[in-house]
Amino acid sequence: MTLDTQIAKEWDQLGFYYEYDDELKQWRFIGSKQGLSQLINIIIDYTSNKSNNGLSEHIHLGPYSYLKIITWNEPIITKDYIAGAPDDLKMLASLITGKLKVISTGNAFKIDKEYSPKNSGSLLFIVMADEFQPAVIEL
Repeated sequence: MTLDTQIAKEWDQLGFYYEYDDELKQWRFIGSKQGLSQLINIIIDYTSNKSNNGLSEHIHLGPYSYLKIITWNEPIITKDYIAGAPDDLKMLASLITGKLKVISTGNAFKIDKEYSPKNSGSLLFIVMADEFQPAVIEL
């Protein structure tokens, strides 16, 4: 298996594509509703694991592992991570769930200050058709 094939497989297993836009200071998540729901599952699984409750515990997402979810003493989104106490991260998962339920394919929604007024970055979710394949996208 080539490196490109392996990376494509990992994006598809993740269920969505993400990247950070330095100019707009935002993480962009691109996927179908089902694929984007995988991020919710990742956050819930992370917060459910008691070994992740300590400050600075973290996980890396995706084939390049750029994005981290980190346990921290306050909620915050930066160019390097999404952080918060387990309850903060659960609240973020709930925010994403609520917005994902009401949005239709081809539209986008943003999460920013409703997560934390201290954010130096935001989250943009772009909802694609059910057939969307994360490995195919290159922005």
